[in-house]
Amino acid sequence: MNDMILAGTIIAAAWTISLILTYQHANHKGWIRGHEDTKSITFKVLENKKRKIEERVRKKE
Repeated sequence: MNDMILAGTIIAAAWTISLILTYQHANHKGWIRGHEDTKSITFKVLENKKRKIEERVRKKE
């Protein structure tokens, strides 16, 4: 009986650890994806501002 309890405890601990590691990995991947999206959006905004400034300069000439 004690062997079964010990085996169940070990299996439960391993399952819990795997869930925690999976959650952390998914969270990290989500952070990386969000960071890449932010960089992409920032680049687009800067390109748009640069284009508008160039258009103003052309209109003044």
